Amino acid sequence: MTIARPYYRIWRPVQNDDFFQNDYVSDTRYARDAIDFIRGYHLLERDLFRLFDSIEPADANLGCYSHQLYELLLRANGYTIGYLSMNDYYKLQPATRLAEYAITIPIWLGNRVFRPFDEWGTRASLSWYQAYNRVKHNRSEHFASASLENVAKAVTAVFATVFAQFGVAAFDPYHEVGSFQSDGNILSHSACLLSLEPPGTWTPAEHYDFDWEALKLTASPFQRYVF
Repeated sequence: MTIARPYYRIWRPVQNDDFFQNDYVSDTRYARDAIDFIRGYHLLERDLFRLFDSIEPADANLGCYSHQLYELLLRANGYTIGYLSMNDYYKLQPATRLAEYAITIPIWLGNRVFRPFDEWGTRASLSWYQAYNRVKHNRSEHFASASLENVAKAVTAVFATVFAQFGVAAFDPYHEVGSFQSDGNILSHSACLLSLEPPGTWTPAEHYDFDWEALKLTASPFQRYVF
């Protein structure tokens, strides 16, 4: 048995169509603020790449820290709305498999793969989020926590979170994503600076399976996920 109606704000591959069936994401009943969230991520991405003009994106610089990195770390972690704790956000893991997202920065020296939520696989705390809390509350003592590694993980975490809601639409906030590049399971797009490998462990029963052209005409094309 597959899932006959998509969940609100939860992207899943569609049975026999994988990543290409994404029309339901653009329906305002699914999410009215999709473009705002996608644009917000791309602003963070752009500013991260501006930092690479002065800090080489390389493993050797993972511990580098600066005021610019500090500012971007706070912005990336302030991306979400509300006063939810990370324990609240962990509830998204069963629904989205965020722990499985793997993201690459193509110009990074060393071919590093960022898995910003992989610690959730063992229910451990997210190290980059703990670093954010330390430096936010006591910058003078924990300034070194505003490191390139923690900033890169925070920004890639935002990208994973946006993709987990909007699928390939996360690649471009201004145009419909009709096609994208695929290198095995790694997806990329010319409008996006990062590449992403989404979860690959969805079972057939966890895929969406519907005819969107027919489903969108119904009164309730979406359903709520029970967290």
